[in-house]
Amino acid sequence: MDKGHEIMVNSIVNPNADPSDLFSYRPYHQYLVFSQYLNETGFYEDHDKDTIQNMENILMQVTEALDSLGHYHVNGRMGSGGRGGGELMLSSAEAQLEFASSVSALHVFSDKFLTDNSKVKEGFDQLIDQYTTHNKDAVTNHRSVHEKFFEARAKMTNLPPVSLDAEQRKNLTITNKLGVTEYTSEEIMDMVDKYTKQFNELKDASEVDLLMFQLQEQLVNYVTKGFSSKDSNLQTAKDSIKEQTNKTISHISDYWKILLSS
Repeated sequence: MDKGHEIMVNSIVNPNADPSDLFSYRPYHQYLVFSQYLNETGFYEDHDKDTIQNMENILMQVTEALDSLGHYHVNGRMGSGGRGGGELMLSSAEAQLEFASSVSALHVFSDKFLTDNSKVKEGFDQLIDQYTTHNKDAVTNHRSVHEKFFEARAKMTNLPPVSLDAEQRKNLTITNKLGVTEYTSEEIMDMVDKYTKQFNELKDASEVDLLMFQLQEQLVNYVTKGFSSKDSNLQTAKDSIKEQTNKTISHISDYWKILLSS
């Protein structure tokens, strides 16, 4: 791991990096920490170009969603990096799901590609632990710009009357309800742990679609916990959240299928 620190110090891209945290040197391209480690340990020397490219692509896809947490403009849209310009910033619930998925996928990557080299695998697994620590607080405290807006608006009183049509009133009621729904740190990590256990049970690419369907249902129920089962807007809220999370579900599904098929 001393070699890993040398690699990062010699290629600083973040002037505020923490020397005790390798991933703070590459906050928006975290896969490069893993990639540079595999390169500097000589692991890649025993593999052909296509195999190396495949590994690099997997690492990039597995980590890019968490990179995206810092890539957005004030209007809530990502700038560069992450899942690409123009994508909406991850919601807090999406970030939590991506975090659980990413850490689990990195462990599968390690078991799949590094088992024959115990020394390299040991160092890589230590990097996964650092990656987990680096991203845990960011994910736990993350709120998208839209979520922050809904939270602030829901707390405002004595607003001047505004003429709204039926659809606008429904949307306002739903987003205000979402805005006042609170989650403790323990509750958030319990959900992450639940996701993680389910990802850890994945053994084959053919199982991915069913799991992602189940996880999306769990996420939707988690986000709408503040709604009564008798709330007339509950199903509309669930449908809206499901639509908003479809790209995240697709992103996770895609890299798990690649990882389990490689």
